[in-house]
Amino acid sequence: MKFWRKLALTFVGTAAVITGLFVMASYNSLRQTLLEESDQRLRAGAYAVLALLPPDYHQRISGPDSVTSERFLADMAVLSDYADHAGFAYVYTYMKFGDRIVTTASSATVDERRHLTHDRFFQHYDTAPPELHASFDDGRTRYLEYSDAYGEFRSIFLPIRINDDRYYVIGVDLELSYLREKLAAMRRQSIGIGLALFSVTLLLLLSGSRTFIQPLQREERLTGIFDGLDTVVFVCDPENRHILFVNAHGRQALGIREHGACEQEAIAPGEWRCALCGIHHHGSDGASDPWIPRWEMHSRRNGRWYDCQRKVMQWSDGRNVHLQIAHDITERKQIGQHLERSEARFRQLFDEMLDGYALHEILCDPRGKPIDYRYIEVNPAFERMTGLKADNLIGRRVREVLPGTEDYWIDTYGKVALTGEPACIENYSRELGKFFEVRAYRPAPGEFVVVFADTTQRKRSEQALQRSEQHFRALFTDLPVPILICETETADIIDANHAAMAAYHCDNLESLQKGQAWYSAPPYSRADAVRWHHKAVAEGLQVFEWCYTDRDGQPAWIMIYLNVAMIHGQQRMLVIQLDITERKRMEAELRRISSIDALTGLLNRGHFFTLAEREYQVFRRHQRPLSLLMIDIDHFKPINDRYGHGIGDQVLRAVANRLQENLRQTDLLGRYGGEEFVMLLPDTHEEMAVVLAERLRQTVARQRIETPRAVLSVTLSLGVAVLHKDRPATLGELIEQADQALYRAKQTGRNQVACWVCSDG
Repeated sequence: MKFWRKLALTFVGTAAVITGLFVMASYNSLRQTLLEESDQRLRAGAYAVLALLPPDYHQRISGPDSVTSERFLADMAVLSDYADHAGFAYVYTYMKFGDRIVTTASSATVDERRHLTHDRFFQHYDTAPPELHASFDDGRTRYLEYSDAYGEFRSIFLPIRINDDRYYVIGVDLELSYLREKLAAMRRQSIGIGLALFSVTLLLLLSGSRTFIQPLQREERLTGIFDGLDTVVFVCDPENRHILFVNAHGRQALGIREHGACEQEAIAPGEWRCALCGIHHHGSDGASDPWIPRWEMHSRRNGRWYDCQRKVMQWSDGRNVHLQIAHDITERKQIGQHLERSEARFRQLFDEMLDGYALHEILCDPRGKPIDYRYIEVNPAFERMTGLKADNLIGRRVREVLPGTEDYWIDTYGKVALTGEPACIENYSRELGKFFEVRAYRPAPGEFVVVFADTTQRKRSEQALQRSEQHFRALFTDLPVPILICETETADIIDANHAAMAAYHCDNLESLQKGQAWYSAPPYSRADAVRWHHKAVAEGLQVFEWCYTDRDGQPAWIMIYLNVAMIHGQQRMLVIQLDITERKRMEAELRRISSIDALTGLLNRGHFFTLAEREYQVFRRHQRPLSLLMIDIDHFKPINDRYGHGIGDQVLRAVANRLQENLRQTDLLGRYGGEEFVMLLPDTHEEMAVVLAERLRQTVARQRIETPRAVLSVTLSLGVAVLHKDRPATLGELIEQADQALYRAKQTGRNQVACWVCSDG
């Protein structure tokens, strides 16, 4: 960037910062003053409303009829007149009854009074802001900005305590548009003043710049020349070892700072060297070593190498200083170091490679037929694998070392050495008792290299794996539990044992695969099976129960164990199934027995109370009608005494069946004990419950019960109790009330319906 452009940007930036700070400070001060004045107006307006309304006005308010419409409108006229003259949008008062905030006094606009759309006395303020509720709760005055159906306002909520420890809140609203207009005017005023200040500041800066522009220009030109070089250039004072000048490349590459000290490196006790200048210093007097005009330096900062040169020059104040130039020679150094490291790496690779390596020379008879080969070089891995040492091999022939070497190896390696055709061989060495995988190639005519790996352990593992797979196949096939092997992604069946094919009535694996077995029967689909497969892949073993319809149309249950398994080197899903249909049937029967009375087939007492408690909770949440009947068979004991308990049980079953036939879908009926029954009637008020009870009484009274000994008839006494939201009771209390009503029905003649009546009237 040019000098003048930088200077202009500096001046403009300085003036802009000063102006911006002034504008922000001025605007914030004016805004705070406006808000404080507005809040003072609001507070004064609230106390004016307090003075305009009669002192006992709010003490007399206890309900919607406390103030007549004429009085409310008269007060509205007074408040509206005040609001119009004072410049307020609305003035009003509120009171709180329970959770409801209602209007007790209010002003209205001219349009609202003309069209009768103004608030009414005791009108519910259903969109009251949370701050209004808070002022009623803690009695604190609040200022806020909010919006509702009437507009956007800055308001005050001033709570006033009345004699009976209640509050009413006085509210005064200012239109936010009024405040925003004033704030906009203040903003324009601040910006105008700021622009004037910006112009004055800029002129003052420009008028004082001439005295230092020319020296800065010269320094800018010199700095630009040196900064454009891609070589490090710096000037150092050898006396105090301070940097007097450094170019941009020196600052960036080596971190050299002007007016900073040279970086010192300790090389021995009492001796150090300047990392930048290359000058050695020693002793307490700091004496320097002889002059070194050129040297190489390695930077610890960026890890690069530099070719450094030094020249003595005279500084502007007359002292002799060192001008030093450093050229980056890192690439040249790296190439040399790379060659050294490459050779070292090759030797290390040769010595540490896991595979055996051996270089040989082929030996042939006069006709050119390979008859032997000689060892030239071997690596340590060759020694470890063969047990043969390099000292006993190098320079010797293979048949000297291993007399039993087969002709196959000599012929094979001879072909490689003579033709250059590489070979890859896997064979067993009887001499060493090991399996080897050998790769042979020709590095030069008449020579061959063998690189081989000991595969003995792998071969033995493969043989063991083969035996293990045979054992697994036998176990998998003959196990009496159904087992499927499926694709993990698609759930397609790959394999299955005999038990699985028998379970799904398939003659062979192909028919089982076509039917897709466990996930094809309703109500499940392939998507359900795939979802479980993905869950098993992500989380491991999945155990779950699976219900389907078998081919006879009957529900069947299986317990499925789903887990990922590696089979033949591929990820598969192992599906093990256990038939739990009989267990499920027994569980369902146990649940039924545990909830049903064995004699009557009705809900037993415990299960009835479980279901009744749920209905009771519904009543508590929604306050819906809930009734309960206590029912008793009249004169049941004489039937047992006269005809025996068997006939008595038959009568109980007949009455229970008749009651069951007259139930609604939502009603609950259970045996309470002995000859007593209990019936819960949701969504049933008292009149309907009495009608239903009377119908049950008449139905049973008309019933003729045929028994082996006689045709019998019985009557019922019924007690009715109803939950009322204004007279709450627990479920136990409701049953007690119905029981008291039943007792009264029996005491007053039986064969009738009685309702529970509260003792307090």
